[in-house]
Amino acid sequence: MQASLPVRLAESLIDSVSYPVLTTGCVFFVPVMFLFIASGSIYPAPDIQPWGDNPLEITGVFLLIAILPAYLMMCFVASTRQLNNTHAAISRLIDDVDEQERIRARGAGYWPLGVLLAAIFALGFNITWSTLSFNFADPRFAISACMVFGQVYLWAAVGLIVFHAIQQSMGLNQLGKQVRIDLYRLDDLNGFGRSSLNSFLMLVGALALTTLQSIDQTFRWENYANAFVVAIPAIFLIVPLPIWAIHLRIGDQKNALMAKLDEEIAQTSRALETEALNRMNALLLRREQIHKLRTWPMDLSIVTRFLLYVFIPPLAWAGTALMEVFLDNYLIG
Repeated sequence: MQASLPVRLAESLIDSVSYPVLTTGCVFFVPVMFLFIASGSIYPAPDIQPWGDNPLEITGVFLLIAILPAYLMMCFVASTRQLNNTHAAISRLIDDVDEQERIRARGAGYWPLGVLLAAIFALGFNITWSTLSFNFADPRFAISACMVFGQVYLWAAVGLIVFHAIQQSMGLNQLGKQVRIDLYRLDDLNGFGRSSLNSFLMLVGALALTTLQSIDQTFRWENYANAFVVAIPAIFLIVPLPIWAIHLRIGDQKNALMAKLDEEIAQTSRALETEALNRMNALLLRREQIHKLRTWPMDLSIVTRFLLYVFIPPLAWAGTALMEVFLDNYLIG
């Protein structure tokens, strides 16, 4: 079994280009943004209704369509590079490297299904067809064509990225059941936590970018509803998957070692002679050290970034609301 075509393309880009993440962003952003600008869709003329009265509304939508897929593809390339490093570390902790590769590639070939479902979702739930016209003579034609293309393009990118995130997370979950665990070298397992962290950052960053739709200073819940419908379940699925199995195994080994130490302590003499006292103190010290061991495959820096990323979307939405209030007050004043 081999990696999916998008993963192979990302790996080829990583191997051949000095700045693969930045290059990916430019490749996906520049042509789409040029299309929207050249067609006049990015800022409709006043006579093109229903967008002419408030052209910034459609500007925000097209900015999101141009920026969000580019951002997701940049995350995809960056996460591919990070996953390669994680799997290289896992290969040193697992007995069957061939099985590791099979697990990593399992289900990867179904990625077109994720893209197809996302495109159907875009056509069925993200386009207000009643406002569009596909008559060449209608001034709404360019915007209508760009809107349909843009929504399918955006959600196809979302489908591709979410599919791979779920597929890779499931693979890491399976590998978490097989890797060797050394309670005294838990940093070897941090790749599981970093994978979960990167998925979390990708999703909360995408949610933060949806505030571009409020560039006209008007918050519309319907513009955000579908993003939440997809992103929130994805967060609850993608983020725990890579770390849950390994977390349970670390906890089990820690508890087993604690029970063994408790048994040793119970059988150790309480006498104050030097030999007995030294043994008791050594056992108590070891028990305290084991008790303080973490059970999650992530160190303090990863946990800190998790907590930081939680506040990205709320801060973005709060910033949008504050800017709206500030501009309203300024214009009124």
